[in-house]
Amino acid sequence: MMLFISMFTLAFLTPTALGGQEGAQAGIPQGWAGFPVTYIGTHIHPTEHGGVRIDALPKGTKPGRVCMKNRSPVSGRVRIKGEWKRNGLIADAGWKGAAITLKFFDQNNKFVKPEFRGQYVVKAGNGTTGWESFTKGFIVPSGAKSAKLCTEIRGSFKGSAEFANIEITGTAAQAKGNGKNVIFIVMDTLRADVLGIYGNRSKLTPHLDAFAQNSLVVDRAWTQYTWTTPSFVSYMTSQYARTHGWTYYMGEGSDLFHLEDSVPTLAEVLAKQGYITTGISVNGRVDAKVSMDRGFEKWTGPSPDSMAVKRALEDMDLWATDGAPNFLYAHFMSTHTPLSPSVEGQKVAGVSVSVPKGGILYYKDSKNREPTEAQHQAMFRQAYMATVFDADRVIHSVIQGLENRGLMDDTMIVVFSDHGELLGEHGLNGHGPHVYEQLTWIPLIVRASWMSKGHLTDRVAGLIDLAPSVLHALDLEDQTPAGWQGGSLYKAPTREITVSERGTQAAFIQDGRYKTIEDGDKGKGFDVLADPTEGFDLRMDHKNIAPLHDAAAQWRLDYPRGTNDGPPLKLTTQEKSDEMEKLKALGYVE
Repeated sequence: MMLFISMFTLAFLTPTALGGQEGAQAGIPQGWAGFPVTYIGTHIHPTEHGGVRIDALPKGTKPGRVCMKNRSPVSGRVRIKGEWKRNGLIADAGWKGAAITLKFFDQNNKFVKPEFRGQYVVKAGNGTTGWESFTKGFIVPSGAKSAKLCTEIRGSFKGSAEFANIEITGTAAQAKGNGKNVIFIVMDTLRADVLGIYGNRSKLTPHLDAFAQNSLVVDRAWTQYTWTTPSFVSYMTSQYARTHGWTYYMGEGSDLFHLEDSVPTLAEVLAKQGYITTGISVNGRVDAKVSMDRGFEKWTGPSPDSMAVKRALEDMDLWATDGAPNFLYAHFMSTHTPLSPSVEGQKVAGVSVSVPKGGILYYKDSKNREPTEAQHQAMFRQAYMATVFDADRVIHSVIQGLENRGLMDDTMIVVFSDHGELLGEHGLNGHGPHVYEQLTWIPLIVRASWMSKGHLTDRVAGLIDLAPSVLHALDLEDQTPAGWQGGSLYKAPTREITVSERGTQAAFIQDGRYKTIEDGDKGKGFDVLADPTEGFDLRMDHKNIAPLHDAAAQWRLDYPRGTNDGPPLKLTTQEKSDEMEKLKALGYVE
Protein backbone atom coordinates (compact mmCIF):
# COMPACT_ATOMS: atom_id res chain seq x y z
CA MET A 1 0.00 0.00 0.00
CA MET A 2 1.26 3.48 -0.79
CA LEU A 3 1.93 5.32 2.49
CA PHE A 4 1.09 8.95 2.07
CA ILE A 5 0.04 11.86 2.27
CA SER A 6 1.17 14.96 4.02
CA MET A 7 -0.11 17.74 1.78
CA PHE A 8 1.20 21.27 1.37
CA THR A 9 -0.69 23.64 -0.87
CA LEU A 10 0.30 26.99 -2.31
CA ALA A 11 -3.21 28.17 -1.59
CA PHE A 12 -5.38 31.21 -2.07
CA LEU A 13 -4.13 33.96 0.20
CA THR A 14 -6.98 34.46 2.63
CA PRO A 15 -6.55 36.93 5.52
CA THR A 16 -6.19 33.94 7.86
CA ALA A 17 -3.34 32.48 5.79
CA LEU A 18 -1.67 35.85 5.55
CA GLY A 19 -2.03 36.35 9.30
CA GLY A 20 -0.15 33.13 9.94
CA GLN A 21 2.99 34.38 8.23
CA GLU A 22 4.46 37.26 10.18
CA GLY A 23 7.74 39.09 9.86
CA ALA A 24 10.04 38.50 6.90
CA GLN A 25 7.74 35.92 5.25
CA ALA A 26 4.56 38.04 5.47
CA GLY A 27 2.43 37.55 2.37
CA ILE A 28 3.78 34.08 1.62
CA PRO A 29 1.23 31.25 2.04
CA GLN A 30 1.34 29.00 5.08
CA GLY A 31 3.86 26.19 4.71
CA TRP A 32 5.89 28.05 2.07
CA ALA A 33 8.86 30.43 2.17
CA GLY A 34 10.30 32.95 -0.27
CA PHE A 35 14.02 33.23 -1.06
CA PRO A 36 15.94 35.47 -0.80
CA VAL A 37 13.86 36.99 2.01
CA THR A 38 14.75 40.50 0.82
CA TYR A 39 12.83 39.86 -2.43
CA ILE A 40 9.49 39.49 -0.64
CA GLY A 41 7.40 42.54 -1.48
CA THR A 42 9.80 43.66 -4.22
CA HIS A 43 10.25 40.65 -6.56
CA ILE A 44 7.98 38.10 -4.85
CA HIS A 45 4.39 39.25 -4.38
CA PRO A 46 1.03 37.83 -3.24
CA THR A 47 -1.62 37.79 -5.97
CA GLU A 48 -5.38 38.23 -6.04
CA HIS A 49 -5.88 34.89 -7.81
CA GLY A 50 -4.00 33.10 -5.05
CA GLY A 51 -0.43 32.08 -4.46
CA VAL A 52 2.48 34.27 -5.47
CA ARG A 53 3.98 36.18 -8.37
CA ILE A 54 7.70 35.95 -9.02
CA ASP A 55 9.44 38.52 -11.20
CA ALA A 56 12.19 37.73 -13.70
CA LEU A 57 15.41 39.58 -12.95
CA PRO A 58 18.34 40.80 -15.07
CA LYS A 59 21.15 38.43 -16.02
CA GLY A 60 23.64 37.91 -13.24
CA THR A 61 21.04 38.54 -10.53
CA LYS A 62 20.09 35.76 -8.13
CA PRO A 63 16.60 34.51 -9.12
CA GLY A 64 13.75 34.47 -6.64
CA ARG A 65 11.93 31.30 -5.63
CA VAL A 66 9.20 30.11 -3.30
CA CYS A 67 9.52 26.63 -1.77
CA MET A 68 7.69 24.34 0.61
CA LYS A 69 9.08 24.78 4.12
CA ASN A 70 8.73 21.16 5.09
CA ARG A 71 9.18 17.97 3.15
CA SER A 72 6.25 15.72 2.45
CA PRO A 73 6.65 11.96 3.10
CA VAL A 74 6.31 10.02 -0.16
CA SER A 75 6.42 6.50 -1.59
CA GLY A 76 5.37 4.72 -4.76
CA ARG A 77 4.07 7.43 -7.07
CA VAL A 78 3.19 11.08 -6.45
CA ARG A 79 1.05 13.56 -8.32
CA ILE A 80 1.73 17.28 -8.57
CA LYS A 81 -1.26 19.54 -9.23
CA GLY A 82 -1.75 23.26 -9.46
CA GLU A 83 -2.24 26.38 -11.58
CA TRP A 84 0.16 28.83 -13.17
CA LYS A 85 0.36 31.68 -15.66
CA ARG A 86 3.15 33.56 -17.43
CA ASN A 87 3.29 37.29 -18.02
CA GLY A 88 5.59 38.28 -20.88
CA LEU A 89 8.47 36.00 -19.91
CA ILE A 90 11.36 36.24 -22.36
CA ALA A 91 13.91 33.41 -22.26
CA ASP A 92 16.87 32.26 -24.37
CA ALA A 93 15.53 28.69 -24.75
CA GLY A 94 12.13 27.07 -25.01
CA TRP A 95 12.59 25.04 -21.82
CA LYS A 96 13.58 28.04 -19.71
CA GLY A 97 11.39 30.55 -17.88
CA ALA A 98 8.92 29.79 -15.12
CA ALA A 99 9.57 26.43 -13.51
CA ILE A 100 8.11 24.16 -10.86
CA THR A 101 10.61 21.59 -9.61
CA LEU A 102 10.24 18.54 -7.40
CA LYS A 103 13.14 17.39 -5.23
CA PHE A 104 13.41 14.05 -3.45
CA PHE A 105 15.38 13.26 -0.28
CA ASP A 106 16.46 10.05 1.44
CA GLN A 107 15.94 9.08 5.09
CA ASN A 108 19.00 11.13 6.04
CA ASN A 109 17.55 14.19 4.28
CA LYS A 110 20.15 13.96 1.53
CA PHE A 111 19.13 15.02 -1.96
CA VAL A 112 18.37 12.10 -4.32
CA LYS A 113 19.79 13.00 -7.72
CA PRO A 114 17.56 12.27 -10.74
CA GLU A 115 18.63 9.48 -13.07
CA PHE A 116 18.21 11.84 -16.02
CA ARG A 117 18.70 15.57 -16.26
CA GLY A 118 15.44 17.45 -15.77
CA GLN A 119 13.62 14.31 -14.67
CA TYR A 120 11.77 16.07 -11.85
CA VAL A 121 10.83 19.32 -13.56
CA VAL A 122 7.07 19.55 -13.17
CA LYS A 123 6.51 22.44 -15.55
CA ALA A 124 8.65 24.95 -17.40
CA GLY A 125 7.85 27.60 -19.99
CA ASN A 126 7.87 31.21 -21.03
CA GLY A 127 5.81 33.69 -23.05
CA THR A 128 2.38 34.91 -22.02
CA THR A 129 -0.57 32.72 -20.99
CA GLY A 130 -3.71 32.92 -18.93
CA TRP A 131 -4.20 30.70 -15.91
CA GLU A 132 -3.59 27.03 -16.76
CA SER A 133 -4.20 23.96 -14.64
CA PHE A 134 -1.71 21.09 -14.69
CA THR A 135 -1.26 17.61 -13.27
CA LYS A 136 1.92 15.58 -13.49
CA GLY A 137 2.89 12.23 -12.01
CA PHE A 138 6.29 10.99 -10.82
CA ILE A 139 7.62 7.64 -9.69
CA VAL A 140 9.38 8.13 -6.37
CA PRO A 141 13.05 7.17 -6.95
CA SER A 142 14.66 4.35 -5.04
CA GLY A 143 15.75 5.44 -1.57
CA ALA A 144 13.61 8.59 -1.48
CA LYS A 145 11.46 9.12 1.60
CA SER A 146 10.34 12.73 1.27
CA ALA A 147 9.89 15.49 -1.29
CA LYS A 148 9.41 19.22 -1.60
CA LEU A 149 8.37 21.64 -4.34
CA CYS A 150 9.86 24.96 -5.44
CA THR A 151 8.56 27.58 -7.87
CA GLU A 152 11.06 29.83 -9.59
CA ILE A 153 12.10 31.64 -12.76
CA ARG A 154 15.36 30.66 -14.43
CA GLY A 155 16.95 31.69 -17.70
CA SER A 156 14.36 34.44 -18.18
CA PHE A 157 15.16 38.11 -17.69
CA LYS A 158 11.92 39.94 -18.33
CA GLY A 159 8.33 39.39 -17.23
CA SER A 160 6.86 37.38 -14.37
CA ALA A 161 4.99 34.21 -13.49
CA GLU A 162 2.23 33.39 -11.00
CA PHE A 163 1.70 30.12 -9.15
CA ALA A 164 -1.29 28.98 -7.09
CA ASN A 165 -2.91 25.94 -5.48
CA ILE A 166 0.17 23.78 -6.01
CA GLU A 167 0.20 20.54 -4.05
CA ILE A 168 1.76 17.10 -3.73
CA THR A 169 -0.87 14.36 -3.49
CA GLY A 170 -1.21 10.62 -3.90
CA THR A 171 -2.68 8.91 -6.95
CA ALA A 172 -5.64 7.09 -5.39
CA ALA A 173 -8.88 7.91 -7.19
CA GLN A 174 -12.33 6.46 -7.68
CA ALA A 175 -12.20 5.73 -11.40
CA LYS A 176 -15.35 5.50 -13.45
CA GLY A 177 -16.21 2.59 -15.72
CA ASN A 178 -14.92 -0.90 -14.93
CA GLY A 179 -11.49 0.29 -13.80
CA LYS A 180 -9.46 -1.96 -16.13
CA ASN A 181 -5.95 -0.93 -17.15
CA VAL A 182 -4.94 -0.07 -20.73
CA ILE A 183 -1.58 -0.32 -22.45
CA PHE A 184 -0.72 0.72 -26.00
CA ILE A 185 2.40 -1.04 -27.30
CA VAL A 186 3.44 0.73 -30.50
CA MET A 187 6.24 -0.62 -32.68
CA ASP A 188 7.14 2.21 -35.01
CA THR A 189 7.37 1.38 -38.75
CA LEU A 190 6.25 -2.26 -38.41
CA ARG A 191 4.38 -3.37 -41.54
CA ALA A 192 1.74 -6.06 -41.18
CA ASP A 193 2.94 -8.59 -43.74
CA VAL A 194 6.14 -9.43 -41.83
CA LEU A 195 4.21 -11.04 -38.95
CA GLY A 196 3.37 -14.74 -38.98
CA ILE A 197 -0.20 -14.00 -37.89
CA TYR A 198 -0.59 -12.03 -41.15
CA GLY A 199 0.79 -14.82 -43.34
CA ASN A 200 4.56 -14.40 -43.26
CA ARG A 201 6.40 -17.74 -43.04
CA SER A 202 9.79 -16.47 -41.88
CA LYS A 203 9.06 -17.19 -38.19
CA LEU A 204 10.32 -13.78 -37.15
CA THR A 205 7.49 -13.05 -34.69
CA PRO A 206 6.92 -16.18 -32.55
CA HIS A 207 5.89 -14.23 -29.45
CA LEU A 208 3.41 -11.95 -31.22
CA ASP A 209 1.95 -14.89 -33.13
CA ALA A 210 1.39 -16.73 -29.84
CA PHE A 211 -0.08 -13.64 -28.19
CA ALA A 212 -2.50 -13.24 -31.11
CA GLN A 213 -4.04 -16.66 -30.48
CA ASN A 214 -6.01 -15.33 -27.50
CA SER A 215 -6.61 -11.86 -28.89
CA LEU A 216 -8.73 -9.95 -31.37
CA VAL A 217 -6.67 -9.84 -34.57
CA VAL A 218 -7.77 -7.18 -37.05
CA ASP A 219 -7.00 -8.78 -40.40
CA ARG A 220 -6.91 -5.48 -42.25
CA ALA A 221 -6.17 -2.22 -40.45
CA TRP A 222 -4.94 1.04 -41.92
CA THR A 223 -3.05 3.91 -40.42
CA GLN A 224 -4.66 7.29 -41.08
CA TYR A 225 -1.32 8.91 -42.00
CA THR A 226 1.93 7.36 -43.18
CA TRP A 227 4.39 9.08 -40.86
CA THR A 228 4.53 9.05 -37.13
CA THR A 229 3.38 12.30 -35.60
CA PRO A 230 0.22 12.93 -37.67
CA SER A 231 -0.62 9.25 -37.21
CA PHE A 232 -0.20 9.64 -33.44
CA VAL A 233 -2.52 12.65 -33.44
CA SER A 234 -5.10 10.65 -35.42
CA TYR A 235 -5.22 7.67 -33.10
CA MET A 236 -5.08 9.79 -29.94
CA THR A 237 -7.87 12.16 -31.06
CA SER A 238 -9.78 9.64 -33.22
CA GLN A 239 -9.67 12.09 -36.13
CA TYR A 240 -8.63 11.98 -39.75
CA ALA A 241 -5.53 14.00 -40.52
CA ARG A 242 -7.71 16.00 -42.92
CA THR A 243 -9.68 17.12 -39.88
CA HIS A 244 -7.02 17.71 -37.23
CA GLY A 245 -4.63 19.41 -39.67
CA TRP A 246 -1.37 18.39 -37.95
CA THR A 247 0.17 17.28 -41.26
CA TYR A 248 3.56 18.94 -41.39
CA TYR A 249 6.39 17.45 -43.44
CA MET A 250 8.40 14.64 -41.93
CA GLY A 251 11.70 16.47 -42.47
CA GLU A 252 10.68 19.75 -40.86
CA GLY A 253 12.96 20.37 -37.93
CA SER A 254 11.62 23.59 -36.47
CA ASP A 255 8.68 24.91 -38.51
CA LEU A 256 6.21 22.93 -36.44
CA PHE A 257 3.20 23.90 -34.35
CA HIS A 258 1.75 22.79 -31.07
CA LEU A 259 -1.27 20.51 -31.28
CA GLU A 260 -4.42 22.51 -30.70
CA ASP A 261 -6.70 21.47 -27.85
CA SER A 262 -10.16 21.64 -29.44
CA VAL A 263 -10.71 17.85 -29.31
CA PRO A 264 -9.72 15.80 -26.22
CA THR A 265 -7.12 13.09 -26.61
CA LEU A 266 -7.72 9.58 -25.27
CA ALA A 267 -5.23 10.33 -22.48
CA GLU A 268 -7.19 13.44 -21.48
CA VAL A 269 -10.47 11.53 -21.41
CA LEU A 270 -9.02 8.74 -19.27
CA ALA A 271 -7.25 11.16 -16.92
CA LYS A 272 -10.56 12.91 -16.34
CA GLN A 273 -12.08 9.54 -15.43
CA GLY A 274 -9.50 8.91 -12.71
CA TYR A 275 -6.78 7.10 -14.68
CA ILE A 276 -3.05 7.51 -14.14
CA THR A 277 -1.66 8.32 -17.59
CA THR A 278 1.97 7.65 -18.50
CA GLY A 279 3.70 8.01 -21.87
CA ILE A 280 7.07 6.50 -22.83
CA SER A 281 8.37 7.26 -26.32
CA VAL A 282 11.59 6.24 -28.03
CA ASN A 283 10.68 8.39 -31.05
CA GLY A 284 11.78 11.98 -30.54
CA ARG A 285 9.18 13.15 -33.08
CA VAL A 286 6.39 12.23 -30.68
CA ASP A 287 7.45 15.19 -28.63
CA ALA A 288 6.15 17.07 -25.61
CA LYS A 289 7.59 20.24 -27.19
CA VAL A 290 4.67 20.25 -29.64
CA SER A 291 2.07 19.05 -27.09
CA MET A 292 1.99 15.37 -28.02
CA ASP A 293 1.99 14.68 -24.27
CA ARG A 294 -1.46 16.22 -23.80
CA GLY A 295 -3.33 14.28 -21.13
CA PHE A 296 -0.29 12.37 -19.89
CA GLU A 297 0.74 13.06 -16.32
CA LYS A 298 4.18 11.71 -17.05
CA TRP A 299 5.97 11.66 -20.42
CA THR A 300 9.52 10.41 -20.92
CA GLY A 301 11.84 9.95 -23.89
CA PRO A 302 13.41 9.68 -26.31
CA SER A 303 15.61 6.80 -25.19
CA PRO A 304 16.77 3.40 -26.48
CA ASP A 305 14.21 0.60 -26.63
CA SER A 306 15.91 -1.16 -23.72
CA MET A 307 15.47 1.88 -21.47
CA ALA A 308 11.87 2.32 -22.58
CA VAL A 309 11.14 -1.31 -21.64
CA LYS A 310 12.75 -0.73 -18.23
CA ARG A 311 10.59 2.34 -17.67
CA ALA A 312 7.45 0.47 -18.69
CA LEU A 313 8.20 -2.36 -16.26
CA GLU A 314 8.95 0.11 -13.46
CA ASP A 315 5.60 1.75 -14.10
CA MET A 316 3.80 -1.61 -13.94
CA ASP A 317 5.45 -2.31 -10.57
CA LEU A 318 3.24 0.41 -9.06
CA TRP A 319 -0.09 -0.56 -10.58
CA ALA A 320 -1.11 -2.80 -7.69
CA THR A 321 -0.64 0.01 -5.15
CA ASP A 322 -1.54 3.11 -7.19
CA GLY A 323 -5.13 3.13 -6.01
CA ALA A 324 -6.32 3.92 -9.54
CA PRO A 325 -6.26 2.22 -12.98
CA ASN A 326 -3.48 2.98 -15.45
CA PHE A 327 -3.16 3.97 -19.10
CA LEU A 328 0.40 3.32 -20.29
CA TYR A 329 1.57 4.36 -23.77
CA ALA A 330 4.84 2.68 -24.83
CA HIS A 331 6.30 3.58 -28.25
CA PHE A 332 9.31 1.58 -29.51
CA MET A 333 11.64 1.91 -32.52
CA SER A 334 13.32 -1.46 -33.21
CA THR A 335 12.17 -1.47 -36.86
CA HIS A 336 12.87 2.21 -37.50
CA THR A 337 16.11 3.64 -38.83
CA PRO A 338 18.88 3.66 -37.90
CA LEU A 339 18.55 -0.13 -38.20
CA SER A 340 20.87 -2.16 -35.96
CA PRO A 341 19.67 -5.77 -36.14
CA SER A 342 20.98 -8.19 -33.54
CA VAL A 343 23.13 -11.17 -34.49
CA GLU A 344 20.34 -13.50 -33.41
CA GLY A 345 17.81 -11.56 -35.48
CA GLN A 346 20.01 -11.85 -38.55
CA LYS A 347 20.42 -15.57 -37.98
CA VAL A 348 16.67 -16.19 -37.74
CA ALA A 349 16.04 -13.96 -40.78
CA GLY A 350 18.71 -15.84 -42.74
CA VAL A 351 20.75 -12.72 -43.51
CA SER A 352 24.19 -11.37 -42.74
CA VAL A 353 24.47 -7.60 -42.64
CA SER A 354 27.51 -5.49 -41.83
CA VAL A 355 26.04 -2.76 -39.64
CA PRO A 356 28.03 0.49 -39.76
CA LYS A 357 28.49 2.69 -36.72
CA GLY A 358 25.26 4.63 -36.32
CA GLY A 359 23.15 1.96 -37.99
CA ILE A 360 21.70 1.54 -41.49
CA LEU A 361 19.74 4.47 -42.91
CA TYR A 362 17.33 4.72 -45.85
CA TYR A 363 19.96 6.07 -48.21
CA LYS A 364 23.55 5.07 -48.94
CA ASP A 365 26.42 7.31 -47.97
CA SER A 366 26.79 9.52 -51.04
CA LYS A 367 30.51 10.00 -50.25
CA ASN A 368 31.28 6.34 -50.88
CA ARG A 369 30.98 4.45 -54.15
CA GLU A 370 30.25 1.19 -52.37
CA PRO A 371 27.76 -0.20 -51.83
CA THR A 372 25.79 0.62 -54.95
CA GLU A 373 22.21 1.90 -54.62
CA ALA A 374 20.90 -1.57 -55.49
CA GLN A 375 23.16 -3.21 -52.93
CA HIS A 376 22.16 -0.72 -50.26
CA GLN A 377 18.48 -1.29 -50.98
CA ALA A 378 18.91 -5.05 -50.61
CA MET A 379 20.92 -4.55 -47.40
CA PHE A 380 18.21 -2.26 -46.03
CA ARG A 381 15.52 -4.89 -46.59
CA GLN A 382 17.65 -7.62 -45.00
CA ALA A 383 18.42 -5.45 -41.98
CA TYR A 384 14.76 -4.52 -41.58
CA MET A 385 13.62 -8.16 -41.62
CA ALA A 386 16.17 -9.01 -38.94
CA THR A 387 14.94 -6.15 -36.74
CA VAL A 388 11.42 -7.59 -36.93
CA PHE A 389 12.70 -10.45 -34.77
CA ASP A 390 14.17 -7.89 -32.34
CA ALA A 391 10.89 -6.00 -32.27
CA ASP A 392 9.03 -9.19 -31.39
CA ARG A 393 11.30 -9.68 -28.39
CA VAL A 394 10.84 -6.08 -27.22
CA ILE A 395 7.05 -6.36 -27.38
CA HIS A 396 7.17 -9.73 -25.65
CA SER A 397 9.24 -8.32 -22.79
CA VAL A 398 6.49 -5.79 -22.07
CA ILE A 399 3.68 -8.36 -22.31
CA GLN A 400 5.72 -10.77 -20.17
CA GLY A 401 6.05 -7.98 -17.61
CA LEU A 402 2.26 -7.77 -17.37
CA GLU A 403 1.98 -11.53 -17.02
CA ASN A 404 4.67 -11.77 -14.35
CA ARG A 405 2.83 -9.17 -12.28
CA GLY A 406 -0.57 -10.84 -12.64
CA LEU A 407 -1.96 -7.93 -14.67
CA MET A 408 -3.00 -9.67 -17.90
CA ASP A 409 -6.63 -10.35 -17.06
CA ASP A 410 -7.32 -6.78 -15.92
CA THR A 411 -5.48 -5.00 -18.73
CA MET A 412 -6.51 -4.14 -22.28
CA ILE A 413 -3.39 -4.69 -24.38
CA VAL A 414 -3.28 -3.02 -27.80
CA VAL A 415 -0.33 -3.86 -30.07
CA PHE A 416 -0.01 -1.92 -33.33
CA SER A 417 2.21 0.21 -35.53
CA ASP A 418 1.86 3.85 -36.50
CA HIS A 419 2.61 3.11 -40.20
CA GLY A 420 4.40 0.62 -42.42
CA GLU A 421 7.61 0.72 -44.44
CA LEU A 422 8.70 0.38 -48.07
CA LEU A 423 11.41 -2.24 -48.57
CA GLY A 424 12.29 -1.71 -52.22
CA GLU A 425 8.72 -1.72 -53.56
CA HIS A 426 8.34 1.03 -56.15
CA GLY A 427 12.12 1.38 -55.98
CA LEU A 428 11.86 3.03 -52.55
CA ASN A 429 12.98 2.50 -48.98
CA GLY A 430 11.35 4.08 -45.94
CA HIS A 431 8.06 5.88 -45.45
CA GLY A 432 8.24 8.88 -47.73
CA PRO A 433 5.25 10.85 -49.10
CA HIS A 434 3.17 7.93 -50.38
CA VAL A 435 0.12 5.86 -49.47
CA TYR A 436 1.11 2.49 -50.90
CA GLU A 437 -0.23 -0.60 -49.19
CA GLN A 438 3.12 -1.38 -47.57
CA LEU A 439 2.75 1.93 -45.71
CA THR A 440 -0.98 1.96 -44.95
CA TRP A 441 -1.52 -1.64 -43.79
CA ILE A 442 -0.40 -2.09 -40.20
CA PRO A 443 -0.71 -4.87 -37.60
CA LEU A 444 -3.42 -4.43 -34.96
CA ILE A 445 -3.84 -7.00 -32.21
CA VAL A 446 -6.02 -6.36 -29.14
CA ARG A 447 -6.39 -8.47 -26.06
CA ALA A 448 -8.97 -7.68 -23.39
CA SER A 449 -9.89 -10.89 -21.56
CA TRP A 450 -13.45 -9.66 -20.91
CA MET A 451 -14.06 -8.75 -24.57
CA SER A 452 -14.38 -10.78 -27.78
CA LYS A 453 -11.43 -12.41 -29.54
CA GLY A 454 -10.73 -14.08 -32.88
CA HIS A 455 -10.21 -12.52 -36.32
CA LEU A 456 -12.01 -9.32 -37.28
CA THR A 457 -12.73 -9.68 -41.00
CA ASP A 458 -15.84 -7.57 -41.58
CA ARG A 459 -14.06 -4.25 -42.22
CA VAL A 460 -10.86 -2.41 -42.93
CA ALA A 461 -10.35 -0.87 -39.52
CA GLY A 462 -8.52 2.37 -38.89
CA LEU A 463 -6.33 3.56 -36.06
CA ILE A 464 -9.00 6.19 -35.42
CA ASP A 465 -11.04 3.25 -34.08
CA LEU A 466 -8.66 2.60 -31.19
CA ALA A 467 -9.79 5.32 -28.79
CA PRO A 468 -13.53 4.51 -29.16
CA SER A 469 -12.70 0.80 -28.71
CA VAL A 470 -10.89 1.57 -25.45
CA LEU A 471 -13.83 3.51 -24.04
CA HIS A 472 -16.16 0.67 -25.09
CA ALA A 473 -14.01 -1.93 -23.32
CA LEU A 474 -13.81 0.24 -20.17
CA ASP A 475 -17.59 0.85 -20.01
CA LEU A 476 -16.95 4.53 -20.66
CA GLU A 477 -18.71 4.96 -23.99
CA ASP A 478 -20.82 7.75 -22.55
CA GLN A 479 -17.61 9.80 -22.24
CA THR A 480 -16.86 9.69 -25.99
CA PRO A 481 -16.05 13.23 -27.19
CA ALA A 482 -18.28 14.64 -29.90
CA GLY A 483 -15.31 15.32 -32.18
CA TRP A 484 -14.08 11.73 -32.39
CA GLN A 485 -14.62 10.12 -35.82
CA GLY A 486 -13.83 6.43 -35.29
CA GLY A 487 -15.98 3.57 -34.07
CA SER A 488 -15.50 0.63 -31.72
CA LEU A 489 -13.93 -2.54 -33.07
CA TYR A 490 -16.34 -4.42 -30.82
CA LYS A 491 -19.41 -3.15 -32.65
CA ALA A 492 -20.71 -3.64 -36.17
CA PRO A 493 -18.94 -1.34 -38.65
CA THR A 494 -20.70 1.92 -39.47
CA ARG A 495 -18.09 3.53 -41.70
CA GLU A 496 -18.40 2.99 -45.46
CA ILE A 497 -14.82 3.85 -46.30
CA THR A 498 -11.37 3.77 -44.69
CA VAL A 499 -8.85 6.46 -45.50
CA SER A 500 -5.08 6.93 -45.24
CA GLU A 501 -3.47 10.27 -46.09
CA ARG A 502 -0.09 11.80 -46.84
CA GLY A 503 0.24 15.38 -48.00
CA THR A 504 -2.13 15.93 -50.93
CA GLN A 505 -2.53 12.19 -51.52
CA ALA A 506 -5.21 9.97 -50.01
CA ALA A 507 -5.86 6.25 -50.32
CA PHE A 508 -9.37 4.82 -50.02
CA ILE A 509 -10.60 1.27 -49.45
CA GLN A 510 -13.90 -0.39 -48.58
CA ASP A 511 -13.72 -4.16 -48.84
CA GLY A 512 -10.02 -4.84 -48.27
CA ARG A 513 -9.48 -5.60 -51.94
CA TYR A 514 -10.09 -2.63 -54.19
CA LYS A 515 -8.27 0.59 -53.46
CA THR A 516 -7.77 4.01 -54.98
CA ILE A 517 -4.88 6.43 -54.60
CA GLU A 518 -6.07 9.94 -55.37
CA ASP A 519 -4.35 13.31 -55.60
CA GLY A 520 -6.70 16.11 -56.51
CA ASP A 521 -8.47 15.23 -59.76
CA LYS A 522 -6.00 12.44 -60.55
CA GLY A 523 -6.32 8.90 -59.33
CA LYS A 524 -5.52 5.23 -59.87
CA GLY A 525 -7.30 2.05 -58.86
CA PHE A 526 -5.83 -1.27 -57.72
CA ASP A 527 -6.78 -4.78 -56.70
CA VAL A 528 -4.39 -5.12 -53.73
CA LEU A 529 -5.11 -8.83 -53.24
CA ALA A 530 -4.19 -9.76 -56.80
CA ASP A 531 -1.65 -6.95 -57.15
CA PRO A 532 -0.16 -6.25 -53.68
CA THR A 533 2.60 -3.99 -55.02
CA GLU A 534 0.03 -1.82 -56.86
CA GLY A 535 1.72 -2.07 -60.22
CA PHE A 536 -1.34 -2.33 -62.48
CA ASP A 537 -3.77 0.59 -62.69
CA LEU A 538 -7.37 -0.62 -63.12
CA ARG A 539 -8.36 2.96 -63.98
CA MET A 540 -11.01 5.01 -62.27
CA ASP A 541 -13.86 3.85 -64.53
CA HIS A 542 -13.40 0.18 -63.56
CA LYS A 543 -16.64 -1.32 -62.26
CA ASN A 544 -15.16 -1.94 -58.80
CA ILE A 545 -13.18 1.29 -58.66
CA ALA A 546 -15.78 3.85 -59.77
CA PRO A 547 -18.08 3.33 -56.72
CA LEU A 548 -15.06 3.65 -54.45
CA HIS A 549 -14.06 6.90 -56.15
CA ASP A 550 -17.61 8.21 -55.61
CA ALA A 551 -17.44 7.25 -51.93
CA ALA A 552 -14.12 9.09 -51.68
CA ALA A 553 -15.71 12.22 -53.12
CA GLN A 554 -18.51 11.97 -50.56
CA TRP A 555 -15.96 11.55 -47.75
CA ARG A 556 -14.31 14.81 -48.75
CA LEU A 557 -17.69 16.53 -48.51
CA ASP A 558 -18.49 14.94 -45.17
CA TYR A 559 -15.09 15.84 -43.71
CA PRO A 560 -14.05 19.30 -44.91
CA ARG A 561 -10.38 20.11 -44.53
CA GLY A 562 -9.47 21.50 -41.13
CA THR A 563 -6.39 23.23 -39.76
CA ASN A 564 -4.24 22.92 -36.69
CA ASP A 565 -4.50 26.21 -34.84
CA GLY A 566 -1.92 25.51 -32.14
CA PRO A 567 0.79 28.13 -31.60
CA PRO A 568 4.12 27.83 -33.47
CA LEU A 569 7.09 26.11 -31.90
CA LYS A 570 9.63 28.76 -30.94
CA LEU A 571 13.20 27.48 -30.91
CA THR A 572 16.58 29.09 -30.47
CA THR A 573 19.27 28.62 -33.13
CA GLN A 574 20.87 25.87 -31.03
CA GLU A 575 17.53 24.11 -30.52
CA LYS A 576 16.85 24.24 -34.26
CA SER A 577 20.24 22.68 -34.87
CA ASP A 578 19.45 19.97 -32.32
CA GLU A 579 16.19 19.19 -34.12
CA MET A 580 18.02 18.78 -37.42
CA GLU A 581 20.51 16.43 -35.79
CA LYS A 582 17.58 14.42 -34.50
CA LEU A 583 16.18 14.17 -38.03
CA LYS A 584 19.56 13.06 -39.38
CA ALA A 585 19.78 10.35 -36.70
CA LEU A 586 16.37 9.05 -37.76
CA GLY A 587 17.45 9.03 -41.40
CA TYR A 588 14.94 11.64 -42.55
CA VAL A 589 17.52 14.10 -43.90
CA GLU A 590 21.14 13.75 -45.04
